[in-house]
Parts: sequence; C-alpha cells; structure tokens
Amino acid sequence: MGDGESDTGDGEDTESDNSPTGDDSESDGSSDSDSDVDPDDVDRTIEVEGWSFGWDPSEIEVARGETIELVVSVEDDGIGDGHGLAIPAFDVGIAPIYPDQSESAVFVADEVGEFQMLCSVQCSQPGAGTGHEQMIGSFIVTE
Repeated sequence: MGDGESDTGDGEDTESDNSPTGDDSESDGSSDSDSDVDPDDVDRTIEVEGWSFGWDPSEIEVARGETIELVVSVEDDGIGDGHGLAIPAFDVGIAPIYPDQSESAVFVADEVGEFQMLCSVQCSQPGAGTGHEQMIGSFIVTE
C-alpha cells in the first residue's frame, strides 16, 4: 500500500453538488457517487489530504473495477469556504470539507484512463492568478 491508503473505512455515500467551478455554496459536505454501490463492498479505502493548494497524494492509481472509498480531509479552509474534491469523470463531488473533519465518497472505477481530480470550492481569491486553479491531481485507472 502507498501513502494515504488504508484497508478500512466506514464512509457515507450521499448526494451533493458536483460542480467543479467552485459554486458549491449549497452543499452539505456529502458526496455524489454511484448510488448503487454498497459501502460494505469497498475494495480499497484511500485517504486524501488537501491544503491550499494541493492534494496528498497528488496521484492515485487504482485498477479498473475496484470499488474505491475516498476519505478526504483538509489542513485549512481556503478563504473560509473550505475545499472540495471532485473527479467529474466518475461523478464524485465531496464538498465542502473543513479542517478537523473528513468526508467520503464510494464509487466504482469502471473506466480506464487518467482523470483530473480537482478542488471544487473556490479556495483562493478569484483572479489572483495562483492557488485554486493549481489544486489538481490525477486519478489513474489501469486495466
């Protein structure tokens, strides 16, 4: 197992806005993901930590068909609205996330490729030129 991964977890699978634009003000801290996935059928739990402005791990690799639970925590609250983690290709949106809490999503990695993992809550001043736009990572699904 690599950094940020563990074999246990008891995350929730509920609904939230999956907007990668940062317009997540109506969100309740829960996540979008495959509603047909039973959290008890998780193959692997991966812990992800966010901060202004990055993810650890910044690259996650899984096998096609694995049921993944992402458990996300953050070190800071951006500019006050927290952070959010989205993987639009898998309809995953976890937001908002604040320090001293974690949120999770359970989904099946059913498509091979490299997909963007990004912050879905505007966590830096718009137009500042650095920060929020650089809070991206890679979610890689192999055969």
